[in-house]
Amino acid sequence: MPEDACFLKEIASALSEKVYEATSEQRKSLHLAAVFTCNFTNHMYALAADLLKKYQLPFEVMLPLIDETARKVHELEPRLAQTGPAVRYDENVINSHLQMLADEPEMQEIYKLISKNIHRIKTDDALAPNG
Repeated sequence: MPEDACFLKEIASALSEKVYEATSEQRKSLHLAAVFTCNFTNHMYALAADLLKKYQLPFEVMLPLIDETARKVHELEPRLAQTGPAVRYDENVINSHLQMLADEPEMQEIYKLISKNIHRIKTDDALAPNG
């Protein structure tokens, strides 16, 4: 088996500069993280596209923001790159957004849950030693 791993690592190294070995449990964790990173992010894009359509705006207006957000996580940890009203707990903006979503209760709930989680993590980070 070690020779199989060595052979696979050689092949992978020919395809990519960065090759990682992972246990079965780590691969499960990678898949879960990929769901958050890709599937859930893409779902947020779909929700944003629906909102924009409602207000007669094209989704392409979001592309520079999407590109900038993706670029930032190449340079900063995602937690450090986080911005927006939830980080600041800007209740005026949050309440305004929730009001705009009054006819979309599921989106309203998603907004509340994610905003609350962003703020909690930012607060926990600030309270942590070296935070």
